Amino acid sequence: AFDQDSLYILDDSEFRSAFISGNLAADLFAKIDGLNVVAPKWKNCVDCRPSVDEIKINDLFKPLAVGERISFNSAGYGVDYLGQGWSSPEPWGTWSDSSSSVVFLPTLPKEVHSILIDFNALITPSHPAQRVEIIVNGVQTASMTIKESSAATEVKLPEAAKLDSFSGIKIEFLLPDAARPVDVGLGEDGRTLALGLLAITLK
Repeated sequence: AFDQDSLYILDDSEFRSAFISGNLAADLFAKIDGLNVVAPKWKNCVDCRPSVDEIKINDLFKPLAVGERISFNSAGYGVDYLGQGWSSPEPWGTWSDSSSSVVFLPTLPKEVHSILIDFNALITPSHPAQRVEIIVNGVQTASMTIKESSAATEVKLPEAAKLDSFSGIKIEFLLPDAARPVDVGLGEDGRTLALGLLAITLK
């Protein structure tokens, strides 16, 4: 969360993550004197000067095509599209590490019918289910209860989620049952895990 009365200078990786998780309608993301600058709520300020160096989506991300399968393991380029709420990528994929995690896919929403999500889940005998709410471009899109440690689900994009003015699909996973493995009998891992993201396919 950014303070409205501060400017932030971030490295490339953190800048992409902030861009994904930020409010593109209100927050300014710009390249100034070679630095990645975030100015929270700048676009809502009537007395603030606009920036000619405002960063656009295509400046940071490779556009994705319908039919493309995006992998989120440590060798996959999908990690560039992870916003807030994720742990470090691993050889198989990336765990969520919060009760809310965000992915941004730079593509034209109106061309996408659905998204196929391949994932693992933190499921144990003492923690037998994970509830997941999926919000796409601010629209409540799916609600499910996962009871298997590995699964896939296809989520249809509602028409209201295709009306965003920017060229992308912002997916927010709400994970109320996220838990620490150390608390559910799985070693000493102290992260707050729920969903292990393997891949997303645009359809």
